[in-house]
Amino acid sequence: MVLNPAEMMSLANAEDVILQKAASAIEQNYGDEDMRVTLSTRWMPGSLRELSSDNITSVQLVGALKKYTRFQVSYLDAGWPEKAEVQLQVEMEVNIPTLTQRKQRGEKLQESDLTK
Repeated sequence: MVLNPAEMMSLANAEDVILQKAASAIEQNYGDEDMRVTLSTRWMPGSLRELSSDNITSVQLVGALKKYTRFQVSYLDAGWPEKAEVQLQVEMEVNIPTLTQRKQRGEKLQESDLTK
């Protein structure tokens, strides 16, 4: 049996969908391919965990990106739009350029001397 993406989303639980949409929100705001982000739940209301994943409409970043970051979750509760905040733990790694060869002190760096 092969499922399309919409069917796969409906099988995922609400917490997984919130984490996926939070990762997308970070990518939209920071959009850096040289950054790797790992998200995990620090605090989430129980009412959100019990929702169907289809009812989660959007997840927005609130404030600056820190180790513990707040996100606003918009969802439908009995057909009515509602909002709640969750707190996610954000682990971020940034890929920085490094030298391909040793350089002497005072020697100028060229772009070709750096890796990505």
